[in-house]
This record gives sequence, structure tokens and C-alpha cells, in this order.
Amino acid sequence: MRDGGFLRAFSACVLIRSSDGSSPGGMCSRALARDCRSGRARCGQRGTDLLVVSEAEAGSSFSSSWICRANAYCLFFCMCRSIDIVTCLPILTESHLHSLPLHILFVGEYEPDDLGAAGANAHAMLIQTLRSRGVKVTGIMCDLDGFERRAMMARLFSWDRARWIGRYHLHPMAFAARTRKAQRLMRIALNAAPADAVIQYGSAFDAAVPRLAHLMWSDTTAAVTAKEPYSWMGSMLPTEQRLVDAQERHLLSACDIIMPWSQYAGAQIARCSGVPAERMRPTYVGPSVSLESTADARLARSASGGTVRVLFVGREFARKGGDAFVEAVRRVRVRGIDLRAVIVGPEKCGFDNDFVDFVGFLDKSDPSDLKSLRDVYAEADIFCLPTRREPFGIAVVEAMLAGLPVVATKVSAIPEIVEDGSTGYLVEVDDIDRLTDRLAELASDSALRDTMGRRGAASARSRFDWIEVAQRVEDATREAIDLARTRIY
Repeated sequence: MRDGGFLRAFSACVLIRSSDGSSPGGMCSRALARDCRSGRARCGQRGTDLLVVSEAEAGSSFSSSWICRANAYCLFFCMCRSIDIVTCLPILTESHLHSLPLHILFVGEYEPDDLGAAGANAHAMLIQTLRSRGVKVTGIMCDLDGFERRAMMARLFSWDRARWIGRYHLHPMAFAARTRKAQRLMRIALNAAPADAVIQYGSAFDAAVPRLAHLMWSDTTAAVTAKEPYSWMGSMLPTEQRLVDAQERHLLSACDIIMPWSQYAGAQIARCSGVPAERMRPTYVGPSVSLESTADARLARSASGGTVRVLFVGREFARKGGDAFVEAVRRVRVRGIDLRAVIVGPEKCGFDNDFVDFVGFLDKSDPSDLKSLRDVYAEADIFCLPTRREPFGIAVVEAMLAGLPVVATKVSAIPEIVEDGSTGYLVEVDDIDRLTDRLAELASDSALRDTMGRRGAASARSRFDWIEVAQRVEDATREAIDLARTRIY
């Protein structure tokens, strides 16, 4: 056998009822067995060979519905794909099938191994973790490049930059071009080695392959973001939005399993696309950098007292609520509490206050910048993210892993990450008074900071570790493979 992947792809097999042919269809079974053993049994024009399983080897684990008749031969004829001749194959139960190694095509708009690309870090971290678990993952980048990219951007040009970005990512013309590239690259990959499933990251293309399980891994959808502030999808024309919505609903409805990053995302995707909630398998995601080692150093330093440092991490300063953060810190200082703000992420801050330490953008793919980021987390006492819109909240997960108590807003998946009153505090969007009170409470009580930080670190390690995320993705993939075997083409 060249590869075990075909066993997951199809539920049909030829089962020889008995050696003497006494059962119904026995003559057909006997002839098939003879031809297969002599190497003459070949199905279709592709030269596909038959898989034969004797009833003695099948034992009692197969029900009578699995017994081969002439109609089973016809079904097998239609569904076989490049299977080597196998005679007297030992029976493979469902547990055996699930123990076989997986081969996944992971398709996205970003380079699969680029940990520094904006928006691609989670994609690359998941692929690396799956590979470390023995899963074969072939990463495919289907975004347009070169002349094709420039031509598409020129064709979809708009003076409104947000609308231009939205068109390039989701307009039907760009969607079709990206789909063609994905299908071409997947054909090359499948010719090199058979695969069991396709996981696509995002809805800017269609990576469906006939007879392969198809899964979607996504933090949100265009239909969801169109109704949220600071979204380029909301800048598209109403007619364009309707086209994108229809395109996305068709794509999502064809997926075997959808793996949203959170329960919130799953509920929103189900509501906007009409896909049943039963097909959602939330996986969550892990941190973009490893920060567990900083937690002990920070917790040891917190007992020494001194100036309290509150950390803000976010590249899109306005969307992340950076202005509300600076104002809340200012109000805390008016109360006589020595609190300093540390801002990481944006290229420019726009604030020139003596209580603000502006670090700027740190590239996680640069070793020196990565060390600086870890140092910033280790030196902080509180993490604050009063974001106005957030697909998930990876920065919150990283802060919890670093042992920081979190003050954040009740948006998106953040209430699933932060337990209000236990691992941090949650406030309403733009409620600066409440945000000020919570920051002042944490800044004044080192014991409370220490307790919440330890609880948060333990909670994040148990739920948002990449190994746990990869296990959820692997389980959902095997479930999708089982569903794909029942499809009729």
C-alpha cells in the first residue's frame, strides 16, 4: 500500500462473503477475488486496483450492510482512487483508522512558515505544532503576487483605502483568482503525495477538493466584521457586501467542519451564514510568543514594590482603545497612585505625556525585538487592553501566560479568556470611569495582582497552549474525514 489515506476517504470496500460462494452474490465475489489475486481486477480508465477484504478477517465488527453484493462492486468502482492491490487485508476498525498519521493541506493567504508576517503568526504556530505531533502538513500560500497582484489591485482600485483593502481580499474577482491559484498548487501537492484533508485559513478563497475533508479555521467572517467598527469590510459598497455575503455563505455551507477560534466566533458565524452550530468546533489559539518563563521573574519582582507599570500591546492604536487607556492612566495618577503606561505596537503614539513610555513596534521575527518584548512583559505589573473590536485577543492570552492580571473590555472572545474578578477585570467599551477604578484597584494592591496573575497563568496554560489547540484541530480533522467518507459524488 502506498498510503493509508485512502482508507479514511471512502467507506466502501469489497468484502468476500465466503470462499465457496454460497452466499448471495457469491459468484461475483469469487470472480472478483480470483481476478484481484491474479492482478487482473482494474476499475475504470485510471487503472485503479481493487481492495479485497475476506469475511474471516472482517470478523464480527462489520455489520451485514458491509457485505459485498453486485451493487457494492458498482459503488466501489465509482469511488476508488489509486489503491494498490491488497488481498486478505487485516480489518481496520475505526480506532485503527484514527491511529494512522494524517496528511493535511493547510492553505492560507500567508507563507506557512513565516512567524513574523502580520496576521500569519497563528497560522504558522499551528502548522509547527501539528508537525511536532507527527502530522504531515503541506503549507500552501495562495495570495496573489507579482504582476497578478498589481493587476488585481489596479482593477479593484478605490480612493477609499479601507474599501480598496476590502475589495482586494474579498471581491469575487480576487476570490476567483486566489481560488485558481490555490487549486493549482493543491493539485501539485496531491500529485506528490495523497492527502486526507484540507484546512483553509480564512474565507478569501475556496480550497475545496472533491473526496477530501474540507475544514475552515477562522477567527471571524466578512459578514461579522461588516457590522463592527474599524472594519474595512464595512467600507465596501452595499452591493459588494451582498456579493461577498453570498460567496461566503456558499463557501461555509460546503465545509465539513468549521473551526472558529472561539465560541463567540462560532455563534456569530452560524448566525450570519446559516451554518448549523453543530458543525462548529471551537479550537481557540495559543500565544504568538512563548512567555511562560517571564511569569516567575515578574511575580518575584512584584513583591519589591515601587512604580507600578501597566502594559498596552496593540498595533492599531485607535481600534485597540489606546486613547481610553492613556486617559484612564492619567486619571489614576490624579488620585496619587504612581502608575506608568507602557505602549507597545503602534508606529506612532500621538501622546507626549511624562507618564507614558512609548516602545513602538516590535517585530517578533527579529531576535532582538523578541527579547525586548519578553523584557517588557517581565517588567510590567498589569496588562490593559480596552479594545473596541477584537477578532480574538491573542495579546490577552500572552499577558495571562506572563502572569499579568488583565483589565479588558467585554468584546468578542475576551470574556471567554478572562474570568471577571478572578483572572482580571472586564469593563464595557469606552467606560473610562470603570476602567480607571479597576486600574487603580490593581495598582494599589500587589497581593491582588499576584493572585490574579497566578490564576490567569494557570488558566491560560490549560486552555490556550498550542499543543491543546493542535489536538482540537486534529480531532476535528478526523471527524471531518469520517463525514467526507459518507458523501456521494
